Amino acid sequence: MIISKIQGGLGNQMFQYAIGRAYAEKLKTNLCLDLSFYSQPFEKNITPREFELDLFNLKYIVAEESDLSKFHNRSYWYRLKRKLGMNVPIHYREGNDSNILKGKKDIYLDGYWQSESFFKDFSDIINADFQFKKELNRKSEDIAAKIKSKGTSVSIHLRRGDYVSSTVTNAYHGVCDIEYYKKAVGYLKDRISDPYFFVFSDDVDWARAKFLPMFDNMEVVQGNEGDDSWQDMHLMSMCHHNIIANSSFSWWAAWLNNNRDKVVIAPQNWFATAELNKDIHQRIPAGWILY
Repeated sequence: MIISKIQGGLGNQMFQYAIGRAYAEKLKTNLCLDLSFYSQPFEKNITPREFELDLFNLKYIVAEESDLSKFHNRSYWYRLKRKLGMNVPIHYREGNDSNILKGKKDIYLDGYWQSESFFKDFSDIINADFQFKKELNRKSEDIAAKIKSKGTSVSIHLRRGDYVSSTVTNAYHGVCDIEYYKKAVGYLKDRISDPYFFVFSDDVDWARAKFLPMFDNMEVVQGNEGDDSWQDMHLMSMCHHNIIANSSFSWWAAWLNNNRDKVVIAPQNWFATAELNKDIHQRIPAGWILY
């Protein structure tokens, strides 16, 4: 049995599902999801979230308390069996994952696992799983038609929200600055013909007032808020090319983009500090461009 702890917003949930699905396939066992994060009160500095993976047709079982209790065992016999390398349930927290697949064990995955390396061998399965089952609304359908009609469509994601409003979140993640977007836009304009840019943001007013006036051939996509936020990910994935933010939301939009010739530009400063950014090449798939 593989149990993956699901927490955070949609992008993070997708990473946590992807690693669990890949390892369940590898070990030919069941995938269970621990959804208890969403039934507990959110701490003061944690952005409230909802479980959103039911946007897709996924294969999983919701973990029961009896399943979770297997990973709370701290008895003498449990510790002895683990020391001897016997097959016992193991709780893996992100950071001690180097030997996750050594032997067939019941595994509890606890982390964010923001790297394609955890599921790359099963990319076709993950891609098929993450096909949205809901239909786009009328406004999004109009944008989708426009994306298809433009010569070369490019999505730009401006992630703000709690990255700006929460001092704790801002100190950890930071925000991609305007210079990053200017360089990314310039890079694409030098290399592709007739680019047209679609801007997606959780702060549409800011995007229209502060970002849009600095560029041409660009428009801000509006209307996808709250329960419709997922539609922005779907629309971004339809574009020929992607300029993403330091956000798992637009990371997945770019990854789900099936254009074989896509250019994806990502920020090399994924977090606010140099120490946290030292593993950036593990987070960004080969072939994506860092700026």
